[in-house]
Amino acid sequence: MNLEESENKPRKQQGYSTVSHFNIVHYDCHLAAVRLARGREEWDSAALQNANTKCNGLLPVWGPHVPESAFATCLARHNTYLQECTVQREPTYQLNIHDLKLLFLRFAMEQSFSADTGGGGRESNIHLIPYIIHTVLYVLNTLTDKTIKDYSVYRSSLLFWALVDLIYNMFKKVPTSNTEGGWSYSLADYIRLNDMPIYEAADKALKTFQDEFMPVESFSEFIDVAGLLSEIEDPDGFLRDLLNSVP
Repeated sequence: MNLEESENKPRKQQGYSTVSHFNIVHYDCHLAAVRLARGREEWDSAALQNANTKCNGLLPVWGPHVPESAFATCLARHNTYLQECTVQREPTYQLNIHDLKLLFLRFAMEQSFSADTGGGGRESNIHLIPYIIHTVLYVLNTLTDKTIKDYSVYRSSLLFWALVDLIYNMFKKVPTSNTEGGWSYSLADYIRLNDMPIYEAADKALKTFQDEFMPVESFSEFIDVAGLLSEIEDPDGFLRDLLNSVP
């Protein structure tokens, strides 16, 4: 399906959107039906077992008496279903979040849940939402790597932050206007009326970016160059605590 209907391109980016009849199926029962299918395709068998409900994936629900290992196995199989259907190299929590967004949009824009699938409506899909959220949380809670990596892993993100900070500081002294619109109007007028100061400030920002930030080789050195040592006295300890605070 099109990920964004309003995307201004002749060929819109394709992706997947999960909808559900919210039929609860025991995974072992599904596998047993497949084994007895006698040559039928897996999802044809699933449809026969579930009132002709169209299906191409099983989202696992982690019940209170289900071992984590069993849930993880079923979740891995669910990811395989997604890969087979979408040719996505690896389903990620970012894609799951986008999947949720598309499902929310179906509700908000009163779109059909069944046009592509032959069934499923608001009630069944409102019940689906908590379990997609649970899947995202499980991935975040179990796959988070809290070990400190080499500076090269963080470098591009830190340089991005540095550039934002440098550009912001170009306009930091622009006074807040008392007129309607406030600072955004003052900033727009400042940019319109101060070509040379802005040109020179941009050159200075680029020089700082290239000469001071780009050669940095460690996180602690970056904090020093960014002038943050007064707030972050122990950069390595700060980074360690930051990673440990991630759920």
